[in-house]
Amino acid sequence: MYVSMREMLQHASINHYAIPAPNCPDLNMVRAALAAAETEKSALIIDVSPRQIRMNAIPEAFVPMVEALAEPLNVPVALNLDHGAEFEDICRCIKAGFSSVMCDASSLPFEENIRRVQQVVAFAHAHGASVEAELGHVGQAADGDGRSDDMYTKVEMAVEFVERTGCDALAVAIGTAHGKYPADYVPTLDFGRLAEIKEALGEDYPLVLHGGSGAGDDNFRRAVEGGINKVNLWTDYSAAYVSALREYMAENERPDYLLLSVAAEEKAIEWTRTHEHEGEEHSHTFSVKVKLNAIKKAVTPELDDEVAKKYGYDDVASFRDAVKEEIEGDKKTSLPNLKEDRLVEAVGKLLKLETVPEEYQNEIFNELASEFLGRLQSQGASLDMYLRARGVKTDDFIADLRVQAEERARQSLALDSLAAKLGVEVSEDEVREEFEKAGVEDVDASVEQWRSEGRLPAIRDSIRRTKALNWLVDNCKVNIVDEVAERSAEGEKDADAE
Repeated sequence: MYVSMREMLQHASINHYAIPAPNCPDLNMVRAALAAAETEKSALIIDVSPRQIRMNAIPEAFVPMVEALAEPLNVPVALNLDHGAEFEDICRCIKAGFSSVMCDASSLPFEENIRRVQQVVAFAHAHGASVEAELGHVGQAADGDGRSDDMYTKVEMAVEFVERTGCDALAVAIGTAHGKYPADYVPTLDFGRLAEIKEALGEDYPLVLHGGSGAGDDNFRRAVEGGINKVNLWTDYSAAYVSALREYMAENERPDYLLLSVAAEEKAIEWTRTHEHEGEEHSHTFSVKVKLNAIKKAVTPELDDEVAKKYGYDDVASFRDAVKEEIEGDKKTSLPNLKEDRLVEAVGKLLKLETVPEEYQNEIFNELASEFLGRLQSQGASLDMYLRARGVKTDDFIADLRVQAEERARQSLALDSLAAKLGVEVSEDEVREEFEKAGVEDVDASVEQWRSEGRLPAIRDSIRRTKALNWLVDNCKVNIVDEVAERSAEGEKDADAE
């Protein structure tokens, strides 16, 4: 379930545990983190940084995806903007539906930090979102700038900061740093300072630890015991993902995109789900109480004039006429496409080729997989959700996709053969038209770029197949049966017989 980060962290603070907050800039990483959280019955905060948003995680598309993936789970999930610096970017994420944002003005003077956080808090709270802020400086591990206590959070300043800003959680600097630490280096954390900050702000006030990757298991344990309630993770999480990709690529001469992403997810799930403290595996749980208010059953109302008026029609007759008109309009749109589909299927079956080249099948398979995963992502869904909803195993899904790939490959080859027999040619103007249809601003530059990269033949092949298909549509007779009408007629006959 998708919830506010404020309540999650307050519960964690009062009950003395911490919630993991891995950065998840894409669908696969989100799925992996959620799967691990569900397995371990752990609350989860998904972090996304402004850099990750610019490169991939578009807020308006990312929020619905996370919400859809989190909704069926039995653990609370929050989505947080990590290290938001620009007010415009922060507001965009809040408007898109982020349940929390971080306003990071820690590098600025104390008063300016307060002013900026106050501004964000006012906007966020008005929209139901919580705010994380940072006081002190969490440095960069590679630079070694997280080791000076001059940059650590001051207790008295923390109290003033929280009182004046009203921020819901505070990231404190106690010795950790962002990024990858030098080899064999484990940071020394100021746990005494942490305890003082926690006591001064109160037991129910959440504290955040940035730079969690590579900090060491003992430091993690002591930090949580000392009052840390959210631990940010990116470097180690992404490293686990990358290592899985490398392993799969090394073991497979002909990588399969879908299986590659699955392998990476599995590795990320395992890393997120378990960690070791002195040889023992530990996980943290989050208890959720649910109150059942009512059980309701959806009932389809009988179609009458009253129901028709609710939908803006005078009576049942006008409602039926409108529906009939809409159906007829759909037929005019869909039947030509259906005719094309049937012709392509028929031509594919006529192709006298025992086996389709495996390399070409794999190419089509990867295209189909990318198209399918892209559609799911645009709908805010995941492959795992899709498979579970339909009760389909991953292996069966892949097998079905391979069958589709073979069919499409066969159909493409059949259209290529027909085009060759018809002597179909593709002009330069027709190639340019394809780029214009795609909305390319500088057509000449794009054509030359594709030409230099050796990709123009693919455009020409596509145009050639379309021409061959158009010839089939113009010269072949296809009977399209209205299956709905047929079933309706058969039903009426059965009723008369009774």
